[in-house]
Amino acid sequence: MGKSEGKSMRAKVKGIRLKEFLREELRDSEIRGHYHEARAEWMAAQAVMKARIAAKLTQAELARMIHSSQQAISRIEAGEQNTTVAILQKIGRALGMELRIDYRPKGLRLKHA
Repeated sequence: MGKSEGKSMRAKVKGIRLKEFLREELRDSEIRGHYHEARAEWMAAQAVMKARIAAKLTQAELARMIHSSQQAISRIEAGEQNTTVAILQKIGRALGMELRIDYRPKGLRLKHA
């Protein structure tokens, strides 16, 4: 995307609420697929961070418990590392928590703040 295209897109988007923007963009099946993939990764990352914070541990402390590095925990929590179920289970055991994965009906559910 060139500079002029980026400015053009921002001009079109300026003033549109995120919910409205997403509703429009998610009509495209390809974009919708990428959104749902990224959403699952983000949810896993958030779950790790929330569980670690609830256990009152730093990233470095959790890393030592699972024989990893603080940087690896940081990447997991930022959604920058493709995390396996085995790693998530290892983190859960270290935190004294159970990993739970479930399926829910498809559909965009935007929560209002």
